[in-house]
Amino acid sequence: MKKIARVALFVALGGLLGACGGSDEQSSTGSTSAEGSAAKPTSVTIASSVEPKDGGGLVYGVESDVTGFSPYLDRWTISGRLMGWGIYDTLAAVDVEGVAKPFLAESIEPNADYTEWTITVRPDVEFSNGTPLTSAAITAHFENLRASFITNAAIAPVESWEAVDDRTTVVRMSSPWIAFPAALTGQGGAVPAPDQAVDQLGAAPIGTGPFVLGERTPEASTTLRRNANYWQAGLPHLDEVVFQIEPSQQDRVQGLLSGDLDVAHTSNGVQNRTVLAEAAEGNLQALVDGSEQEEAMVLINTAAEPVDDLRVRQAMAYAIDTDRYLAASGADPDQLASGAFVASSPWAADGLEFPRDDLAKAKALIADVEAEGTPVVFTFNLPDAPEYQDLAQEMAAMWTEAGMEVKIESVDQNMLVNLGVAGKYQVNMWRQFGQPDPDADAHFWFSPKEGDVSLNFSRFSNEEMDAALLEGRTNPDPEARKAAYGTVQEIWARELPYLWLSHARWIVAANNDVRDLASGQLPDGSPAQPFFNGSHRLSNAWLDR
Repeated sequence: MKKIARVALFVALGGLLGACGGSDEQSSTGSTSAEGSAAKPTSVTIASSVEPKDGGGLVYGVESDVTGFSPYLDRWTISGRLMGWGIYDTLAAVDVEGVAKPFLAESIEPNADYTEWTITVRPDVEFSNGTPLTSAAITAHFENLRASFITNAAIAPVESWEAVDDRTTVVRMSSPWIAFPAALTGQGGAVPAPDQAVDQLGAAPIGTGPFVLGERTPEASTTLRRNANYWQAGLPHLDEVVFQIEPSQQDRVQGLLSGDLDVAHTSNGVQNRTVLAEAAEGNLQALVDGSEQEEAMVLINTAAEPVDDLRVRQAMAYAIDTDRYLAASGADPDQLASGAFVASSPWAADGLEFPRDDLAKAKALIADVEAEGTPVVFTFNLPDAPEYQDLAQEMAAMWTEAGMEVKIESVDQNMLVNLGVAGKYQVNMWRQFGQPDPDADAHFWFSPKEGDVSLNFSRFSNEEMDAALLEGRTNPDPEARKAAYGTVQEIWARELPYLWLSHARWIVAANNDVRDLASGQLPDGSPAQPFFNGSHRLSNAWLDR
């Protein structure tokens, strides 16, 4: 279990709230009443009439700490991405259309059948310790990704890699991999200096990013300081960023209003509405993340009794009352989820129906199961953050009314993830997925292999789904890929390894003197996706003081 304890994965189990874009001058918020309006909020920002200024620092309130900064031995939640993207640049980054484009790499080009990709790194880039970025760093990176049980599933199609000159690496696949660059936009693309031992990266990371690691007190704060030798001219503007760990979303918002924090991210519906109301009054800025979002869901271990019975999972879904869920979670109606993609996603299946709002059917299913002598009793694990307690009680009450017996357990976030990896749970409150290209999440969905540890937390095994995921990975035709992921969504709706609840809605809130928090431009001058599930790059941020 020692290895498992290092895993924090991409699962960031913190708020429950997905959707809409930004503005330039001070703009109004959308209607988001306490009862839950269907209107989507818009960003409220303040434009500056002066050029960006260098100097100063930010205090950024985040929901959780990282276990470490190794791309191979640690997994970063949303907060971890914020810190990790400060220390490491990634080989690719996502543009405003959700497409992976070269970032630290100058180019990432496939051969005709997508079985071979050539990565060429940019010239004259150095790591923060002065080591030049060459193909040696890329080959070492793939060796380390392959050697780690945490990351090897994410690059499963990669068969071999070879440095062909100082800047060029050829990566060969066992089968076509259409979306390979998407795997290089997050942790899988964070390249450390090749001369540093892997086991040192967690505490002493060396990357090519705009910042370097300064002081750190685990579970309290982490300071990043300006990398004076950063390869992008004129960046970063800030001298430092202090990430302050504050699990309570309410406390983060209050810290922002009191001036103790300069920036904070939120996803809880109640706190989001507070931020938007304060922004409408001119007291704050609010930047609404309009990217593909993670989903709040009930994660079910389909290999554990009694929830291995499809009838039980169906009853759990039918027992969920939409109005009661919205009231307890603070989510807005437009955030309701029927699958892993927001409605505006090119991958969202059309006309997908998800079972809910039928208590009579839920009762009948439970009665059918218990008539065979199997009582429906399970434990419902949830994160120990205070925002989840009322919601968990309401969810348990709905299932109890259908005839199930539910025990609620509050669990530390990292332990909750460990239970998922090890399959030692029945039902978890969960938040996950949200990659712009679904193939970047597919390693969580392929049928699990034999063994005690799996990144397929639901333990759901289905040959038809595996075939569809493989089609989505290997077929270059966008329509064929969309159809394949439509099949995956239909299987989920039928077999219910996940009970979808709502799409997240992340807001990055800031005091009025903070500027340019969004991820800015890609190196070729085209705009980057401003936010990704509440995370963003801070190289362009500055203070108008």
